Amino acid sequence: MPEYTYVARDRTGQKKSGTLTAVSQQDVLQQLDSANLLPVEIKISKSAGAFQQKRVSGQVMANVYNQLAALLRSGAPLIRSLTVLANQTRK
Repeated sequence: MPEYTYVARDRTGQKKSGTLTAVSQQDVLQQLDSANLLPVEIKISKSAGAFQQKRVSGQVMANVYNQLAALLRSGAPLIRSLTVLANQTRK
């Protein structure tokens, strides 16, 4: 399993960072959510070179950002919104 590094904030706003071993980035999000941490940045570790990701086009990213904005405006929690979008955009 690949290793991910993360930067997150706890409920008091303090910055936390560390590494997690997970099947996917979505799994990392779930682990951070379970620990009551709000992710700021998640990156796959360089040691997991076999799991390099493909580049996403600007048009796809613009669409994802628009959908995320709509979900957040509707009152959906951030982690839930990101999970929904991740499931929709899998290729």
